[in-house]
Amino acid sequence: MQKEELNELLLKAKELLKSETTKIAYETWIRDLDIESADNNNVVLVASNAFQKESILSRYHDLIKNTFNYITNKNCEITVILKDDITDDELRFF
Repeated sequence: MQKEELNELLLKAKELLKSETTKIAYETWIRDLDIESADNNNVVLVASNAFQKESILSRYHDLIKNTFNYITNKNCEITVILKDDITDDELRFF
């Protein structure tokens, strides 16, 4: 997927997630998520820090997975990585 398509996919997901979570939860954990890729039914999201990553995985993984499944009409797997784990070449696309 092109970066534009990825951003559109993430925007749609965030719009749905905003209505499924409290304002505080959305603004704390979901709003700042980025998207790295969405290929072969695997969506890779990017967290700003380890605490955000762990909170997403422990509290919101199923909700986020169901949201992407709904949008793409596919059975997606969700992976969350840290922004610090992305190479400099990849960061140019953010």
